[in-house]
Amino acid sequence: MTVNDIGPAISEPSFQERLNRLRASYANHDDLVRELEAFVRQAPDDQIVRINPIQYAVDHGRDEAEVIDLFLHARKAGLLIMEWHYVCGGCVMIIESFHTLNAAG
Repeated sequence: MTVNDIGPAISEPSFQERLNRLRASYANHDDLVRELEAFVRQAPDDQIVRINPIQYAVDHGRDEAEVIDLFLHARKAGLLIMEWHYVCGGCVMIIESFHTLNAAG
């Protein structure tokens, strides 16, 4: 069985709509948006689910602040879902998870 046998995980029109929203809100950074689109289309699911903006910046030779800004715009456009985690400094386990930064306060 190939990936094509089971069909796409999301609908292409929905994906394109969200990309268009991201492009509209992040208009001066089309190169970053194209790069993120290629990553989302090509990366294995486990890499997409655990994507870390800081590591993504390092891996793609991008400025950390610029990528964090891109990811926040992508979240607002509905392209990404983000969670914030409190991580134990000793064992590196996630102690608590939040869907908004306000909830983490």
